[in-house]
Amino acid sequence: MEWINIKEKQPPIRETVLGYFPDGTEGGNEVSTAIWTGTSLHSDFPNSTAYCFKATHWMFFPDPPSDGV
Repeated sequence: MEWINIKEKQPPIRETVLGYFPDGTEGGNEVSTAIWTGTSLHSDFPNSTAYCFKATHWMFFPDPPSDGV
């Protein structure tokens, strides 16, 4: 799977996806589950540092393991 630039394509409205939230500091970037509101991608963890920053990229969740575990 590859990250999708939020400026190029947005996820479906109210879809939960993985969001990439850079905060501009070294080592402060975060990947978090997030929800597209139609205007922005918000981390769905209010206590996460990603909650305060704007997502630049997103991706759908990967498929589960094929061995059923």
